[in-house]
Amino acid sequence: MANSSNPKARRSREAERQQAQLEARQQALHRAQRKRRIIGIGVLVVVLAATVGGVLAATSEQSAKSASPPTTGRPTTSSSSSIPTNPNPPVQLPTVPAGATIDGPTPCPAADGSSPRTTDFAGPPPMCIDPTKGYDAVIRTSKGTIELFLLPEASPQTVNNFVTLARYHYYDGLPVTRVVPRGWAEVDDIALPSGNRGPGYSIPTEADPRGTVATPNTVAMIPDASGNTTGAFLFGIADQYVGMPSNVVQIGTVSDNRIDKGPDGDLTKTVAQAIDKIATESGRPAEVVTIDGIDIIERDPT
Repeated sequence: MANSSNPKARRSREAERQQAQLEARQQALHRAQRKRRIIGIGVLVVVLAATVGGVLAATSEQSAKSASPPTTGRPTTSSSSSIPTNPNPPVQLPTVPAGATIDGPTPCPAADGSSPRTTDFAGPPPMCIDPTKGYDAVIRTSKGTIELFLLPEASPQTVNNFVTLARYHYYDGLPVTRVVPRGWAEVDDIALPSGNRGPGYSIPTEADPRGTVATPNTVAMIPDASGNTTGAFLFGIADQYVGMPSNVVQIGTVSDNRIDKGPDGDLTKTVAQAIDKIATESGRPAEVVTIDGIDIIERDPT
């Protein structure tokens, strides 16, 4: 009893009791934190599993709908009864007269677009773009304009090839030759009875060996039968772009393809959607859509 009335003993017992309560609260807090972390991880795992499952299901469904990429490296035309296509017959595509020919080394075209239209080259161009600058392009089509920013840091030789051909007006007048419904549209020179005419040369591909990660806004150059790059290009038009061949070389991304470019332009009325509507079951367009010209805009680094 003497100890219980001892002030030092009471203070000691009180301090021990408070310490025990503090440790109990800390342990409870740690348990709650661990529980929240476990719950959070579990939720994340469930979400990731659901997302991956959805992606795999969508990919499997798309794989069943889409043809396998061709062995030639060029994209195939694929469609499905579940994807509505234009019921009209394919239209006869126009052929575009050849432009000038360059027999010797290819000089860089004028940056202001004043070079004459040239469509036949003895060899690939030198490096004509400035790697320290940025580049945009405006593709003027008969359905409206498609604005994009180019990616020279990702594929410098291929972007340089596209810019050079555009500044030589190689694409002026060429039609959209193929439209994969809800997928992509292709632009090429089909003047020869045997097929594509091309610029007369090819350059080694810069396609990533792991494949190109495409999006609906991808703009890419199409490889030829040998896997090299010539002049044809494609651009994504809708959600089925996942069927785009993995060996294309991305050169840019669409930034704006609204038909009305005004501040209140309708986001649901785009050039891509207009082109998607002319896709037939065969992939050949039901309406002529042409490239009126491509303007290259050079930007100083910011």
